[in-house]
Amino acid sequence: MLLCWFNFRFVGAHSKDSILYTKEMREVYSTIVELAAEEPDSVYGIAKEILSRSESGNHAHLGTGYLGLAEAYYYLHSYDSARIAYTNAIASYGAIGDTLRMASCYNVIGLIDSDKAEYKTALDAYESALNLYKKIGDKDGIATCFQNIGVIYAEWGFEPKANDYYERSLKLFRELNDSLSVANLTNNIGNFHKRTGTYEQALKYYKESYLTFKRLGDLYGLASVTTNLGSLFVLQEQWDRCLEYYFEAIELYRKVGNDLGISYVYTSIGVAFFNQEKVEKSLGYFLKAERVADSLGYKELKKENLNNIYEVYKTLGDFEKANAYLIDFYALKDSIYSEENFNKLVELEKKYQIEKSQKEVLALKARDEKRELILWALFVIFVMAAVIGFVIFKIQRIKERQHRLILEQKILLTQMNPHFMFNSLSALQCLIMDEKPDEAVDFVAEFAGLMRLVLQYSKEEVISLKKEEEILNYYISLQNRRFSHKIEYRIEMDPSLQLDKVLVPPMLAQPFVENAIEHGELSEQEESQIKVSFSRKNDNLEFMIEDNGIGLKNARAKNRRSTHKSMAMDITRERIKLLYQNSSAKALDLLVEDLSEYGSNGTRVKFHIPYQELN
Repeated sequence: MLLCWFNFRFVGAHSKDSILYTKEMREVYSTIVELAAEEPDSVYGIAKEILSRSESGNHAHLGTGYLGLAEAYYYLHSYDSARIAYTNAIASYGAIGDTLRMASCYNVIGLIDSDKAEYKTALDAYESALNLYKKIGDKDGIATCFQNIGVIYAEWGFEPKANDYYERSLKLFRELNDSLSVANLTNNIGNFHKRTGTYEQALKYYKESYLTFKRLGDLYGLASVTTNLGSLFVLQEQWDRCLEYYFEAIELYRKVGNDLGISYVYTSIGVAFFNQEKVEKSLGYFLKAERVADSLGYKELKKENLNNIYEVYKTLGDFEKANAYLIDFYALKDSIYSEENFNKLVELEKKYQIEKSQKEVLALKARDEKRELILWALFVIFVMAAVIGFVIFKIQRIKERQHRLILEQKILLTQMNPHFMFNSLSALQCLIMDEKPDEAVDFVAEFAGLMRLVLQYSKEEVISLKKEEEILNYYISLQNRRFSHKIEYRIEMDPSLQLDKVLVPPMLAQPFVENAIEHGELSEQEESQIKVSFSRKNDNLEFMIEDNGIGLKNARAKNRRSTHKSMAMDITRERIKLLYQNSSAKALDLLVEDLSEYGSNGTRVKFHIPYQELN
């Protein structure tokens, strides 16, 4: 299948006025730029008049005159003369340092050389323009050069590289909100997608370009994208639609007086007819296109038509003519795709890659510096967090130590209950007053023994179960002396327990024994009993204190028991929590039962702690 499409090239926006120009000359310059496309003959006359009146040293006037001459020649299709005039304008602008207008002239020279398939000199011109635009930071000019360089890569078939330049150009024009330039770019990007077979994407970009050109009233751009839409439908074999767009494009090119565009469309129509096997009809269009391209000196288009005519004659069986056109085709192709032109592309690509590598190195360096800064920041944050964590830990330890001291004081107070001490001393006083010296001596001995044990073990975290039994015996015996031995008590030990090795917190059961005696009203009834038992339950040591007093419900009803009992329970909970906070075993599970629920009198208290033995 034969195919033709049209890449749009920028001529390039002209620069802003320099301060070296008079007001009159700036107005003349604006007139030249505005009228050149529609009235090139008038602009030619103006330019000649300026040059004839300009003194040799007035480079501002000479530059404007040469520029007007170049613009007139360009739109009159005298491209060689236009190139010479643009070169003279560059020399004049260079003398006064007008960088913008120099860059603009280089850009148009690149356009002229590119259209004539003189790709080396075209790339030289575009590169000169690009360097000047970069020097002054002109985004519009930079984007224009990217676009035009992309066109050359597309002509040589380097599609990915062409699209890379198109995308870079498109990004800049979108930043500048330049709708016309964006339309030109989307037209060319549509060509890229068409050549790479992504037709839906091509149609999307063409539509965007078409609608923008139509909105802006740009007939030249509209003609270009209409031509490309026609070629897209050729690829999809939608013959009626492609010819509809091609004939519309011809009318648009005629309105703007663009013979080159008409030549492109003739070639495209020829391709459409050839692919429909309407060979003789396609030949007429190819020959017309070839004549126009030859008269304009456009080698690339001429080359394409020579190849198309060769294919037609070969299909028709006229091998003599086919061979003649084939020879012309290869001769022209060799002149276009010369080693010199190819080397220029390679040189430009190397330069681009070097610039890209330099940017990547800078980006990597910046990224490494950023990463190093982040690492330092994280290190500082980590150190600060560690310091803060250490301070919090130390504060917590101090709080725990203070809490432990307070708890120890509370424990000591519960173990040496003021009421108990007062009652004990009162009982001792009664024995002395009743002249019972032997009993008083025994009472004092037991009381002293209890005080010694309490003071000795109150600061210990754990003692042996044997010592705990000894303290309980002293305490209950002393309490029993106060009530004339009315209370029968016993301390039961699980036979499996080794009393010298099993460890318990000191006097853990004592507050509950005191509750049983004081609030169970054991002293006021006959046959009062208290049983304290210790037994092992798996990995726990269970405490049980049971009495046959008035029971929990009656004690609450009399509002006698709850406050003191609550204090004993709360302190016991705090002690066990503090002692076993690092243990994985679960402690306490305090259970208080009224035995009336089981048909008996009294109260039963159960709780457990993690089982612990002396190593």
